[in-house]
Amino acid sequence: MTTMHDPQEPQPLDMRQVAMLNNDLLQRLTDEGVTFTYDEDGDSLFLTIGPGVAALTEHIVYGIYVRIEPESLRIVGIDILQFKNRFLVNNELFKVMFEEDFNRMRSQGGIAVIEGENAKRLYPLFDAMLAR
Repeated sequence: MTTMHDPQEPQPLDMRQVAMLNNDLLQRLTDEGVTFTYDEDGDSLFLTIGPGVAALTEHIVYGIYVRIEPESLRIVGIDILQFKNRFLVNNELFKVMFEEDFNRMRSQGGIAVIEGENAKRLYPLFDAMLAR
């Protein structure tokens, strides 16, 4: 028996294909930079590569989503829900690595940009999205 899918129902992304199409991720982080935006009320951190674009959101693990541009399947961001209350509590190294950026983000109303070689520090986080 063949199962038919409703063409209107969104299909999960093939993350292997997404990974193959994002082999330039490290270079894009460096060239385009990453904007940190923190929503205090929702305790959510949004990381956006370059200028924001319309994107699909794919759940990775509890509270962490990757944003993917639908036409090119390029990763354009990561959303982390329960950022302070859950993510940072369980990821002390991330907290230490980006403490200065978080302080700058707080002092600038919840937004900070990491550019150039400095943005490469985020590669392991983005790369982990591709490894799932």
